[in-house]
Amino acid sequence: VFGSGEDLWYYDTTTEQVTRLQTGFELCQPWSFATFQDWLYMTNFADIPYRWDGVSKFRQVGLPKPSFTGALSVAGVDGFLAASTYYYRIVADYGALGESNLSDVALSVGVGPTNHVDIPDQTANLPVDAKGFKLYRTIKDAPVNPLLRVYYLVAEFVSTFKDTVSDNALLVEYPGDRAMPMNAAFLAPHINRLWYGYLMERNGSASYTSRVQYSALYQPDILGDSVVDTGFIDIYPNDG
Repeated sequence: VFGSGEDLWYYDTTTEQVTRLQTGFELCQPWSFATFQDWLYMTNFADIPYRWDGVSKFRQVGLPKPSFTGALSVAGVDGFLAASTYYYRIVADYGALGESNLSDVALSVGVGPTNHVDIPDQTANLPVDAKGFKLYRTIKDAPVNPLLRVYYLVAEFVSTFKDTVSDNALLVEYPGDRAMPMNAAFLAPHINRLWYGYLMERNGSASYTSRVQYSALYQPDILGDSVVDTGFIDIYPNDG
């Protein structure tokens, strides 16, 4: 795989053919490549880092969050929710890579005693490479649009998902927000982590040219998370 102009290309040693992998990058930037867990990671500092499985899955590095669309509805007398207003958000579940941040939108609904809540099908909102969803919900009498506290797993939405679960059966808290990897000039796998060097915020607002940032253990797309062991090192700052 190599960069040329505004394109990324790959050369197939079997067919001896050169094929454009992706286009539209900043012109004539030097690229850095690293292989980690059978994925190729690639970055050029000017653009968001990308990853490729060598076949068809090509996407930005990080764990993109899903959109959460539709409307909740209340029905039945077969639920165990207490009377209250509940808030829901979803994350994309990437299996061994971890889970994304919460969806931007929180859907809410008022529930009466013994009602259940129907959550509409979100299959069309599943990001590339995600394995399924996790659905988060507040408990009774939560503040307006809060950080959601508890979840249960929804591997897939067949048509709708019916929530009948009482508060005391919701046992696992949302792990907290994690940062998307910044733009980087260099990549390197080391001690079962992916290291990103010479960094810039994705929106270009700040750069950290003496910094290397390391991913979570075995989770190269997760950085900046207080729950898992990630971090950074500034090496001789500002020495050029």
